[in-house]
Formats: sequence, structure tokens, C-alpha cells
Amino acid sequence: VTQVISGMDKHDAHLAWVVTAGEFNENAKKMAVDAVNEGKRIRLIEGEELAKMIVELGVSSIRTNIGA
Repeated sequence: VTQVISGMDKHDAHLAWVVTAGEFNENAKKMAVDAVNEGKRIRLIEGEELAKMIVELGVSSIRTNIGA
């Protein structure tokens, strides 16, 4: 999360997603909340939510969009 926030600042990015197959620790969640409170658009996506997204979109849909 620290690296993503730093990268957002360096590249003047307006939106970032940080994705993990597991769960974020409380420190990472706090950092993201603080960044949002500072006006950044950052979203943490944990494994369970990622799995739901894959099921909803379908694996073949995700494969066809890789590199797009």
C-alpha cells in the first residue's frame, strides 16, 4: 500500500487498486483510509472479494481482457 500511494504521488495517478489473494493487515487498511481522507482514490481488494469478482465476470471474460 505504501508503494502504491508513493507511485500515485510520483505519477500523478488519480486512482489505484491494490489486490491481494489474502487479507490486508490493519496497518495497510489504515494507510488506505488515510489516503482516501487526503483525497486519493484508492481501493483495497481482498481475496474473498476478488474471488467473487472472478465468479461474477467469469474466468473466460478475465482471460480475454488480460493485456487489453
